[in-house]
Amino acid sequence: MVPDSSKRWMTNHLPVFGNRPISELCMPGSHNAGTYRCGYRTAHGEENTVITQTKSIFDQLELGVRYLDIRPCLTSPELNAPPGNWACGNFTGPTGDNDRWQGANGVEICEVIDDINRFTQHNAELVIVNITRVYRVFIDKSVHPTGRDPNQDEWSSLISLLSTINNLFTIDRAGGGKPKALDDYTLNQFIGSGKASVVVLVSKYGGNMDDLYNHGLWPPSTLSLKGESLTEIEPVLFFEPLWSSNADSALSLAKILQLERFPWLLQEFAAKGHPSVIWMDRIENADLLTFCIATIHQRFNRSMGLNNMVIVYGGILVTSQHVHQRVRSAIDNGESFQVTSGNLGCDPWPDMDKSCAVFYEQDGIVKARFAQEPHSLDFGRDIISIQYGNCQIRDQVAYLHLMKAMDDGTWFIVNNSHLGGDPQPGVAKTCVVHFRYRNHGEIRVLDAKEGGMINFESDHEKFSQAEASSSHIV
Repeated sequence: MVPDSSKRWMTNHLPVFGNRPISELCMPGSHNAGTYRCGYRTAHGEENTVITQTKSIFDQLELGVRYLDIRPCLTSPELNAPPGNWACGNFTGPTGDNDRWQGANGVEICEVIDDINRFTQHNAELVIVNITRVYRVFIDKSVHPTGRDPNQDEWSSLISLLSTINNLFTIDRAGGGKPKALDDYTLNQFIGSGKASVVVLVSKYGGNMDDLYNHGLWPPSTLSLKGESLTEIEPVLFFEPLWSSNADSALSLAKILQLERFPWLLQEFAAKGHPSVIWMDRIENADLLTFCIATIHQRFNRSMGLNNMVIVYGGILVTSQHVHQRVRSAIDNGESFQVTSGNLGCDPWPDMDKSCAVFYEQDGIVKARFAQEPHSLDFGRDIISIQYGNCQIRDQVAYLHLMKAMDDGTWFIVNNSHLGGDPQPGVAKTCVVHFRYRNHGEIRVLDAKEGGMINFESDHEKFSQAEASSSHIV
């Protein structure tokens, strides 16, 4: 049973965010959402190189996805055969080299529509469908697959098909006339009446834009949201080595990228800004929703001038004062905090693999931690302070880069650019960094003059040797 906290997360947040424009939200986005099954394929369009998702559109929506990347293709299974139905496609596309038109169809567009309609029938949520890379593809296994842009008749058939989506957010629902940018519409304007809204954006339509509006659809220029690609596996480079030794498919490559990026994602947002959409392949649990809910609340706090701690577990905001106190105690004492339903005071999704994301502020720096159960949020491993010249540095980008250098055991170049500015122009400065490798570990110190480098590589080796020596003491 999917909890309301996932399938109705927008509706549940209306009391807090209903009057905020959707550009200030953070929505889970499914990259190449319709390629979880293969239909027509070219000679090199194998499942391991084409499939980027494992869940149906309906299941993705229930997992919290609200932005769907759909790439319709009208494909003939042979060069001179009539086309099948419109389907989602994952093809390399036009490159000036016909033998690179490789790939496969995913599920049919009518199945996508059925899943959207089934979901919005019972959930008054906003769903955005981004129609991109629309092609007419001809498969010829004996020669070369080819493709082209649709002609007007083909476009008309697709537009008519898309107009059968229920609960379309039309110009009339937007207030009539030529609308302002949809980015500025609030969540209440979309779903505040208790009715779902589906916004369909159609890219590179060659006909009259009024055709789109008359069918309840929109050109992409009406909605421009800042996106972050977490794992966006593009159409496969079929004739070049793509996979590492540990990645034998698009899905396994997505898993590797997730493992690399998950621990740093929220800290990157704190340093570089918060996106309105996070795109991802291989959406299988509530991890992506957890990132998005944490980001929305953190973004809201910052806009209100608040420094409240944000804890999100399994896609829900944890509000228990007792849990907040225990997490804050772990932060203040440099301890780890194990991610379990017992420690977090709830189980939002029994039998589902869950994760926990935390935003918090410490000594003027926004910090973030992420862990999947039953692992721990590591508050002990941290950059404690950054002194540059006569100034205490609280620059988010500098903190992020120093954390990564410490974690990777690499070098950090000391200069004004990397440390967020020049606190003493014309003065030769030294950077002093206090940090800790692990929970309850000693606070270590490294320094370097301006133009030099903080050497975490050498220090990490010394630390490892000392740890190894101490472990042999009887």
